[in-house]
Amino acid sequence: MHLFYYFLPRLLSEVDFHGSSGPVNLDNLGNRVPLGYDVYRLDFQGEDEDPRTKIHQLGYWHNSKLYITDQGNMPRLKILMNEYPPNVMSQPKILGEPCQSNSMSCIKTVYTPDGVKRIDRCCYGFVIDVLQMVIAEYPFIPELLFSLDGQYGVYDEANDTWNGVVSELLNGRGDASFDLYISSRRATVVDFTEPYMPSGIRLLVKESEREDNQIVWLSYLRPFTPPVWLTLLGTLGVMIVFLWGIDKISPVRGSKKLFHQNSSFGLDNAVCFALALAFGRPADESKPTTNGARLSSVAFGMAMLVFVSTYSANLAAFLIVDDKTTPVTDIYDLKVWNNL
Repeated sequence: MHLFYYFLPRLLSEVDFHGSSGPVNLDNLGNRVPLGYDVYRLDFQGEDEDPRTKIHQLGYWHNSKLYITDQGNMPRLKILMNEYPPNVMSQPKILGEPCQSNSMSCIKTVYTPDGVKRIDRCCYGFVIDVLQMVIAEYPFIPELLFSLDGQYGVYDEANDTWNGVVSELLNGRGDASFDLYISSRRATVVDFTEPYMPSGIRLLVKESEREDNQIVWLSYLRPFTPPVWLTLLGTLGVMIVFLWGIDKISPVRGSKKLFHQNSSFGLDNAVCFALALAFGRPADESKPTTNGARLSSVAFGMAMLVFVSTYSANLAAFLIVDDKTTPVTDIYDLKVWNNL
């Protein structure tokens, strides 16, 4: 069995005879070489004509390539497209001069108050390069036309109609398009070849400012802005100096001395007492003895109570928002459509 497969390619290459279709030769894979066909065009002349059909020979097919011998009967195709860089771009055509080698003549229809106006332009881009390669392999005469409404083809379910290139392909204004993306909806009304370029919709989303490996304790500073935090620290510092100074100036009730050296309420005691008021903790250190210092301590403590309560409420709100933040998954995400 292995010997049969070993000698089969050699036997196929030795096949040589003349049949009704011409000489028959096979390569090692069993394909006929050289392969050639005559290409004809069948035209319908009308019911009243005799004959009703007429056949014209356009050329021949040889070795996977089409050769057109009758240029007068070369097929003419209307190619529909839209200007969309870098696929299709255009520039004004100079009157009386041809387009450059990398571009092709195209027609843009514009509606004006005076009527319909056809503007000649020179089109270039990736789609034009592909079109020139196709013409080199399968010759035909192209007529490049821009879509009338500048759309590619969106289906209107209410009216059961299409717009753009798809609509013009269906009503016969164009024969083909090299600039139409494939979709399942469009494939129900028009035929597509194999795609020559992969494409798709890409959605750019801003990356989250807080990553998993980032220090999260900074989130606890978010309920207040930096000026508020600086104001709090400044107020705490002023309160420490104020309590210490007031008690130092008049440490004993009724004392006539401006600065009493034997005062037990020092600067370190003022720091501990102010921090205890700020965080709502009992002060274990010495306390101020003057009425002014005590009254100021009550006012400062009430202010800190409001501050801490506001901070706690805002911190919970910020943490809840962070926990419920979900990323955008695809183009059909509700967060995308709600912002359109």
